[in-house]
Amino acid sequence: MEKLKAGLNFIFSSYKRTATVLIIFGIALTIPVTLNFLGQQQDIRQRAQESTTYATPTIACSQEAKLCPDGSYVSRTGPNCEYAPCPEGPTPTATPSPSIGASQTSINLALGLAGIGNATESARGINNNPKRPARSIEVKLLNAQNQEVFSSSGSASFESSSGLYKSTIDLGNSFVSGPYIVRVRMDNTLWRNIPGIQNIAAGQENNITQVSLISGDVNQDNEINLLDYSGFTTCYRGGCAELQSAGLDQGEVIDFNDDGKIDELDLNILYSGFSRRKGD
Repeated sequence: MEKLKAGLNFIFSSYKRTATVLIIFGIALTIPVTLNFLGQQQDIRQRAQESTTYATPTIACSQEAKLCPDGSYVSRTGPNCEYAPCPEGPTPTATPSPSIGASQTSINLALGLAGIGNATESARGINNNPKRPARSIEVKLLNAQNQEVFSSSGSASFESSSGLYKSTIDLGNSFVSGPYIVRVRMDNTLWRNIPGIQNIAAGQENNITQVSLISGDVNQDNEINLLDYSGFTTCYRGGCAELQSAGLDQGEVIDFNDDGKIDELDLNILYSGFSRRKGD
């Protein structure tokens, strides 16, 4: 009987040791699985937090420039892509044409520019309120042998009723009457011969045939080419200040329709100038 009890005790103690070993082994297997699960949960929570803290994407404003009254340019900026404020400065005023004496000879010019016209054309995007109501012009007269006999510079003033720039050029009191070719340009146009032979009488005011000039000659070499296109695109991207500081253009001459903005309307005017390319 004693042997039977001793055998049973041995068997029970063996079961206990085996169960203990199995429990320890099971715990050892559970620990890495639990740690891996907790690590995955932490990674999920971290990714969820990062997804809610991304910065709001920035808005790319269109690359346009606005001409300010002082001749400088500002670009669009800020969350609403509004133009930056212009520096405070005086508003330009038109310069009147000089008066001509009774004994002097003069010619009256009427010049049109692409993108600028009278108020009835505003629906087509034509500007009737140019920022520069006074523009500098150059005039040459050629005789029948195509020889230059006169050259002068002056100012043309915008007339809103007609949508044209008007100018009176004094030819002096010793001018000789006769047939002439009249050639004219502004500060961003090609030279253009006024159509037909102009019979100019000495001692009188002579009205010259109206003509439309070709805008786009930014560097004034009497040709519209890639140099002008490059100057325009640089200014269109907001680089007018760099061009002005380098002396490559006068800034405002890029604004072909003179509405105070460098935009697609000016680019279209430049494209139309490429159809003519060279001046007279």
